[in-house]
Amino acid sequence: MEIDKEKFESKFKRLPSGCWEWMDSRNRKGYGIFCIGRKTYKASRISYELYIGLIPKFFMDKPTQINHSCNNKWCVNPDHLHLGNHSTNMQEAVRDGLMKCKSKAKVKLSAQDVVEIKRLSQSKIYSRHMIAKKYHISTHYIGMIMRGKRWSHINLPE
Repeated sequence: MEIDKEKFESKFKRLPSGCWEWMDSRNRKGYGIFCIGRKTYKASRISYELYIGLIPKFFMDKPTQINHSCNNKWCVNPDHLHLGNHSTNMQEAVRDGLMKCKSKAKVKLSAQDVVEIKRLSQSKIYSRHMIAKKYHISTHYIGMIMRGKRWSHINLPE
């Protein structure tokens, strides 16, 4: 792919923060986009390839992403970009306070919690959303408990 460096550099503004803020088109998630021919690419990927080098297909056995160390999705400064994947991006977002960790590994349900979850769910008084919020787990996980996909060895007392 042939990248027009002059055209690319006309699309961002250098800020005092060090970010090179993308001023042209953005995708629906807010990331800058740059067209080469009829194909559209994320501007951060183009910047990485233009100033750093080729992007490998995989990073730690997962599809490669370009992550922003500045947490500015509009930034295309190669000094603020690094290789990663979805997992590393989520870990960085939690570390930087952009997301709260909702990892199942952090949630510890006891057998008594599961009994209570099953009881509340079967009562039809509480929605899955209300139960999930109380126990800090997803509604999907509540459904898995109720269908016996998780905690199937725990039954309601008779």
